[in-house]
Amino acid sequence: MTNSRKALKEHGLRVTEAREVVMEAFRDSEQALTISDIRDRIGDDQDRITLYRTLKSFEEAGLIHRIPDEEHSVKYALCPESCHPGDHDHHHAHFTCKVCGKTRCIYEVFVPRVSTPQGIRVESAELILTGVCENCQG
Repeated sequence: MTNSRKALKEHGLRVTEAREVVMEAFRDSEQALTISDIRDRIGDDQDRITLYRTLKSFEEAGLIHRIPDEEHSVKYALCPESCHPGDHDHHHAHFTCKVCGKTRCIYEVFVPRVSTPQGIRVESAELILTGVCENCQG
């Protein structure tokens, strides 16, 4: 059984060819992917609706998470194996290179937990680091 099939089954998702292809696109990448990046990797075999539904099911199952970027668009990154639907918490930083535009998770840097005034419930917090990656520095 491929790692993608195994991951889908472990996260309670039905294995389909479309899901396997998208999962492989994430597994073959070291960076976060936009919808366009995913479409470039998987080709035009899947329509946009199927792709969006696949990404939504992956996110709900704890396979991927969203990363907002400076342009207020969304990128998706593969979650660590410890993520599951009931435990899908991403308090790590994300780094975006200003030269090549690649975004990746930085698990060693944590988003601090904050205390808020009574009556406010924080549902998410993002820490996005920008700069120049090691590949673009020289």
